[in-house]
Amino acid sequence: MKQSINRRLVNKVALRLSQCLLVAVFWAMTYSIVKAFEQNERAISVLQYHHVSEQTPFLTSIKPEAFEAHLDYLVQENFQVISLSAFLQRIKTGALTEDKTAVITFDDAYASIYETAWPLLKERGFPFSVFVNTQAVDQKFKHSMSWSQMKEMAVDGVEFANHTHSHLHLIRKHEGETKAQWLARIRGEIEQTEALLEEKLGQSHKALAYPFGEYNPEVMTLLEEMGYVGFAQHSGAVGEGVNLQAIPRFPFGGYYSDLDDFITKVNALALPVGLVKLGVSSGEIEAGDVLDDLPHMDKEDWLYLHDEAQPAAYFEVPLTVQQSKRITCYASGQGRVPLALVGQADKIHGFLVETVKDAPVGRSRFNCTLPSQWSGRFYWVSQPVIRLAANNQWYPE
Repeated sequence: MKQSINRRLVNKVALRLSQCLLVAVFWAMTYSIVKAFEQNERAISVLQYHHVSEQTPFLTSIKPEAFEAHLDYLVQENFQVISLSAFLQRIKTGALTEDKTAVITFDDAYASIYETAWPLLKERGFPFSVFVNTQAVDQKFKHSMSWSQMKEMAVDGVEFANHTHSHLHLIRKHEGETKAQWLARIRGEIEQTEALLEEKLGQSHKALAYPFGEYNPEVMTLLEEMGYVGFAQHSGAVGEGVNLQAIPRFPFGGYYSDLDDFITKVNALALPVGLVKLGVSSGEIEAGDVLDDLPHMDKEDWLYLHDEAQPAAYFEVPLTVQQSKRITCYASGQGRVPLALVGQADKIHGFLVETVKDAPVGRSRFNCTLPSQWSGRFYWVSQPVIRLAANNQWYPE
């Protein structure tokens, strides 16, 4: 009888200890997730513009009054606007110590930057940078700045960086071109531009903005080997651990110019995503599904052939149960798309999103957001996707 009582007592103690252990593990996991998000509570938003004009192509242009409204918001909300070089120093050293920080960039060295944007920025004391495709300047393309105009700006503190010489599609190989020849051609374009910027303007920041926002792992590796950072065109804030060869920027222009859109984006936080994998939609997941294992995802080059038209993406990010219920994802031209959680109901380590219709030929993206604890602020991540045209042909611009 005594042994039976002792055995029941031991079992109760063991059960209680196991329950305490499970609670401890749960709170340890929750704490680690919270810490991961806390590390990204300080973010930098890199803003991208092209034309500041009403007389230039709509999709890449912002009206001067809309641009001025963006700048006024930064002033009113006490944003710290830092230069490209200051930004590079911070991300390379991991010194993301302040929130509400922005970097203003322009692509393509258009004349409206000199004529319209520069005076507005100078009036507010905001530093900014311009990514230059130098062939357009050398050949005096329409709407392009001149070297003398850029020199005047450089003397005043404006920074200029690399956008290649001919604004080429970096991921496209020429017919009959080997991988080595292709990479050598890209290297030549980048080195030619960097040499011209140093010769004409006395600047070399070793920062490249990808033309058209197109890049792939091989281009990223080349940039890293050359000692460059790479700026893309998929949206998102910059947080700790950002990939230095795939820095996100928020593009503004065309339909994405109004102040409300700007306010949402400039206040964004970086979703602490680790691994990203791409694949083809199964067409089987539904919103709210919880998958034990991740389906096979192998599209590392981000190119989707015409018979693989519905891409899927997996984002590795630990989520609490509450967070997992609030994250939403969108695909270009499709609106909100289904999202399945990966892991167990109490231990989510990522999420899978799938398109439900064919992705458009050319460049598109997934955008995913998660409301933060601060009203009106969202954790944000974006993943670019490229789909080839029929017969694996490159799409026209």
